[in-house]
Amino acid sequence: MATSKSLGEHEISNNGNGSREDGGKDAADEGLVKKTNKLLPWKIIYQNIQGLITENSKVKLDYLKEYSKENNILLMNFTETWLNKFIQKDTKINGYQIFRGDRRKRKRGGTAIYLNDQYEARHISEMSVDRNELTAVYIEKLNTINMVIYRPPDTKLSAFAPILEKVKDILRNVSGPDPTIIITGDFNFPFIRWIRGPDNGCRWEIKPNTRFTNDEKEQFNRLYEIMDKNNLIQIIEEPTRERNTLDLVFTNEISMFTHTEVTKSSFSDHHLIELTTNIKK
Repeated sequence: MATSKSLGEHEISNNGNGSREDGGKDAADEGLVKKTNKLLPWKIIYQNIQGLITENSKVKLDYLKEYSKENNILLMNFTETWLNKFIQKDTKINGYQIFRGDRRKRKRGGTAIYLNDQYEARHISEMSVDRNELTAVYIEKLNTINMVIYRPPDTKLSAFAPILEKVKDILRNVSGPDPTIIITGDFNFPFIRWIRGPDNGCRWEIKPNTRFTNDEKEQFNRLYEIMDKNNLIQIIEEPTRERNTLDLVFTNEISMFTHTEVTKSSFSDHHLIELTTNIKK
């Protein structure tokens, strides 16, 4: 089986004339990758990418293009994309469609979803409220709602509440058979510790000797209340930035995820979350 590299584990280098310094892949190698990928399970990745494209560099996007070729990636969810209305064509990755939730009126922030072209989706929500962002899609063939949320540090309840109301609205207006729900994001609640149980779901507790405001605690309580009411369970225990688990994954289908891996990345001070699924093509 082909081995895969974690996002940001290495960088792609060109020799200046558009060709790869390592000689690139020949036709046989490309065919082997495609054949191997058909045998691999779908994966979902999430990361606070801290600038998908910057003013002076597209190295992250270039790496994603290679990474998505070599791995069987169904969904790529990102926060802090730093995209805006002036960045459009440069975000394309062959074989994927992109759904964006750019920050409005301010720089940086933003959310994005890349979905493999084998599936179609409806962009059911895109929202930006005072540095908080959300984007959500519905993948009909998989009967799946996939959401990405960014809540920056020092957010007040007045700013996060509209995002929470939108989440409630999306979940409340689900029609037909109950869909699979996947909510990923950078929520920035460093005072919460997550402990994984035998069923791979995580319970939470407040870390001792940590500082937080009543407003921050209320925001977490409201978020968790929505998740609990909709039978959504958080599955990430590992730290995702320094010693804190800031990046979370909520789902109502824990059994869909057969393996969870959290790895350091040179592209961001937030770690990459890679989820292997049992979703069949």
